[in-house]
Amino acid sequence: MADGSALLFQGVPQPIRLQGAAEVLHPFMAELHTFFALWPFREVTPQTGPGITLHCTWDADGCPLFRVDAPWLPVPFEDTSPTCALCNLSIELVSAECRAGTDLLCLHAAAVRLDGVCVLLLGTNNVGKSSLVACLLADGHVAYGDDLLGLGHDGEIHAFGIAPRLRLPLPPSARVAAFAQGHAGSHDAHYLYLDPARIPLAPHGTTAVPQAVVLLQRRAGASPRLLELTSQTALLRLLPRFIMLGGDAIPLLERATALAQRVPVFVLRYGSLDAGAACLAKELARSLADRPCQARIPKWAIPDSRESGAEAGTTGDVKRPGCPKRVSPAGACLGGRRLRLRRGRRAPALVLYRQRPGVRLIRQGKQGFLTSVAGHGLYRLNTLGQAIWALLESPLSRREAASLLLEAFPAEPPSRIHNDIARLFQDLHRAGLIRTFFD
Repeated sequence: MADGSALLFQGVPQPIRLQGAAEVLHPFMAELHTFFALWPFREVTPQTGPGITLHCTWDADGCPLFRVDAPWLPVPFEDTSPTCALCNLSIELVSAECRAGTDLLCLHAAAVRLDGVCVLLLGTNNVGKSSLVACLLADGHVAYGDDLLGLGHDGEIHAFGIAPRLRLPLPPSARVAAFAQGHAGSHDAHYLYLDPARIPLAPHGTTAVPQAVVLLQRRAGASPRLLELTSQTALLRLLPRFIMLGGDAIPLLERATALAQRVPVFVLRYGSLDAGAACLAKELARSLADRPCQARIPKWAIPDSRESGAEAGTTGDVKRPGCPKRVSPAGACLGGRRLRLRRGRRAPALVLYRQRPGVRLIRQGKQGFLTSVAGHGLYRLNTLGQAIWALLESPLSRREAASLLLEAFPAEPPSRIHNDIARLFQDLHRAGLIRTFFD
């Protein structure tokens, strides 16, 4: 394949353009064909207009260099590893399909079919989603993906045909090690992809309706245990796993709420990978087989760590696999920006604030979610935060808000109330959800 050619992937409206040195491009194309064995594509005539570009060249040391660029990226991604280049390319292809008006929202999650039941697996970075998926694949279960999935308005997940990526060195599991060695695909010194054509992996475009969601919590030495969440707690744990591509805050909240209310949501605590996989397959099947009987799986509500303030519900731009954006306890993440509190920079207590026009409050049970004017982020408010938000319909200062709370909660230490109000106002103001009265 020559410089200037293009590939059109199924579901992506614009072809990706291939550019650069033929000596780098040709061997890379062999890996690309293996990597995307389950995502159909074909060679087409290059087109003008916005689209993904893959540029293959040499770096200053004479090593192959791969640059992946897209119109929505602030800067291109560059790497000397073909495996990392394929990773970056797959992310932008997923982003392009979700941006193409397909009604798909992007979800940072894995999914497997356990005895005919589609199960979503969610968790933070390094929690072991990919390793757990590989362990389940070794047992003959089918995977829909280990990192990025689409979620349609009808609640169906959409597979992209991307094989699991395992971090090296592999986790201490002889079963996973043997399976990875026998089904290895593209790899470098840091990561190993499984070969999609040689594992039970759903091809691109495969859809399934999730019948359970499992949040993963891996702790060294922990005995495997499956716990069911309440629907409100489940919603708060689901929201950060969505990836906002711009302006989709409202449908994101609607689909996350529908998912949390429609299917049971569990937490799997585990230490050993093999024991965790066995517990998941056994206990989940037993729970779903007899839903009216919940005695085996106790309800477990995760306490809110910021009862008097607010926190972000989800984040913005697509991240590299395995590196999701996280909410810092010192601030909130909205639309991809990190908002941190700084000492000595608090707004004066007498400054008047009010709601910014166009900001919407959406209530789900006891929780409230503010969405920015452009719909690029969600900001969670608990019951107390919602009460303060209602007062902000009229000009309100921090001191006035604190005085009202001191009257309502006389047993609370005044310093705590003043600090919580200061943090809430600061977060809301920096997120652009409120403004000073004279703005």
